[in-house]
Amino acid sequence: MAHLRGLTTVCMRGVRDGQVKVSSAPSQWAISRGVRQADRDEGRGDGSLTSAEGEELVRLRRENKLALALALGVSIRPLLLLELRY
Repeated sequence: MAHLRGLTTVCMRGVRDGQVKVSSAPSQWAISRGVRQADRDEGRGDGSLTSAEGEELVRLRRENKLALALALGVSIRPLLLLELRY
């Protein structure tokens, strides 16, 4: 997602997507997704998670897996591979 930050900034400044020339151009979907995420991060979003909130959620889920492993007395490695659905 980091590679889209500069491109979304250009798009948000009013430059049309077609005017942006890059060697490996992202798809229209990727550009619009990046613009929507940038809007969320700046408080103009659609109610979805900001980048910071998403990163925090990932961190908290990892911490929960660790706590579960410690509580059950099992190895942490298998739990790190397990993707818990909430």
